[in-house]
Amino acid sequence: MYAIASMLKNKFFILFIVSIFSANCFSSEQVRKKRSINGTDSTTQYEWIVALLKDYDRSTAIQEDKTVYDHQFCGGVLLDSQWVATAAHCVENINAKNISVAIGALNLNSEEESNSLTIRQISRIVTHPQYYSTYSSLKSMAWLDNDIALLKLKVSVTNQPIALIDEVLPEGTELKTTGWGVTGYKSMFKKINFEGINARLVIEETSTSPIRQEIAYKIKNTKDCRESKFSNINNKISKIMMTNSAYIDNVKALANMQFKMNKKLKEITLGSNEFSELEKKERLVAKSIKLFSKKINDLIRHEILLNTAQLNNAQESLLSDTNQVCVESSTTPVAGICYGDSGSPLFLSQDGEYKLIGLASFSKGCAAPNSYDVFSNIYVYRNWIQNAINN
Repeated sequence: MYAIASMLKNKFFILFIVSIFSANCFSSEQVRKKRSINGTDSTTQYEWIVALLKDYDRSTAIQEDKTVYDHQFCGGVLLDSQWVATAAHCVENINAKNISVAIGALNLNSEEESNSLTIRQISRIVTHPQYYSTYSSLKSMAWLDNDIALLKLKVSVTNQPIALIDEVLPEGTELKTTGWGVTGYKSMFKKINFEGINARLVIEETSTSPIRQEIAYKIKNTKDCRESKFSNINNKISKIMMTNSAYIDNVKALANMQFKMNKKLKEITLGSNEFSELEKKERLVAKSIKLFSKKINDLIRHEILLNTAQLNNAQESLLSDTNQVCVESSTTPVAGICYGDSGSPLFLSQDGEYKLIGLASFSKGCAAPNSYDVFSNIYVYRNWIQNAINN
């Protein structure tokens, strides 16, 4: 089930890019990351579970031969008859009119086909005022601090909402998360040459399932999580600078290549095989420019954060001991959140009642070995949630 507040087949997720590759990552064609996310198909129909959908209209989807799952990009949870909670980074660059939610689903596509899917439009987005955005000024040293937003439904529902946790849970507590994020992920660089210009495309592949996945976790000490993600800051900053330099040079080469390709397309007979092949390559180049540009922007933000922490001896503040919950997979092989899981609930089953513990925020990698996942801590936000809903 991964944080780059970016899109991978419409799936949002924040990946903390410190497990990056240095400049020599372009020295050969290679698979950079390959993950089996290792969640299991859920068999429980939770009334409070929510899937966020972007630009979904069923009649249009049918015409375009798309399913409701093709529009899913984040998770969420029902708090009462008219309010949903999700991760702030899921909705920071989207208008409320472009979001709808599917509530209480298990298999998005089959329930869409049987007309049993409960879907509501969103009328309002309320983001935590102290949310530390990937793109905002440095308000907090904690990465993605206050990563929570509330969505108001245009029409209320009768589904049973989830209860909010009313106590601080100890380390080792067994919890679960559930969502529709990708079930497998692979990223690789591919060499491309055109008219003497050499560059690398970035190819990303995913495996998906419309059936909601479930993962078992246990709470870890924030210190362990912080050391896993932010140790050896000097080395990480150096790698970021080297990687960014390589990415920038590659984007320049791709841009030059794209210009020459478009110039060549004007000289080739429209509809010919040569035109079709070159047009296909140009689209791959355009996509890679977009992906690399996004990675460059993310890396700059990471460098700013780590450099500021280093200069101010504030490494301890890179994760919040209060606002964030750190968890690790309690299964073998390791399972974890991935693209499309942001905003999904971390919950506890207690005395026959489900309680909301957190919202999926970010990870060091999709089910990466020895890596922890981070959720916003709902216990801290109970008053803010209640005040935002009442107001």
